[in-house]
Amino acid sequence: MNPFSQFFTSTDYLTIIPAVQLALFGCAILLFDAFEDFLFGGPQHRKRLVFGVLAAEVFAGLGLVKQQMHLGPDGLIPGFGGSVTVDGFAIFFNWIFIIAAVIVLSLLPAAYHALTARRPKPDAPLKQAEPESE
Repeated sequence: MNPFSQFFTSTDYLTIIPAVQLALFGCAILLFDAFEDFLFGGPQHRKRLVFGVLAAEVFAGLGLVKQQMHLGPDGLIPGFGGSVTVDGFAIFFNWIFIIAAVIVLSLLPAAYHALTARRPKPDAPLKQAEPESE
């Protein structure tokens, strides 16, 4: 028998699985964004990070489905000695947050295009101020 099973069980992990998945994907996306020149070849390929965010939302949704399937007869999943409890209300609001994130994610390409269309091109010559004549 594992001596740590009294402190951390699979039910404990089940109560925090969507949050852990989003945190790990978030860290990975931040690292990919930090090393974008090395990994992606430049900032113009930053749009590829959207697929990582979409994957994070899909895996968090799968974690929520797993939580829904394991709800007890009383509608609760207690974890960590009762300090973390997942019920139908928590799962409902987690679904709302995931759906809102996917909606924002679907609006990102249009917002990115609108922002880059207004930005001056990096190769455009700068206008120099003409000296004032006296």
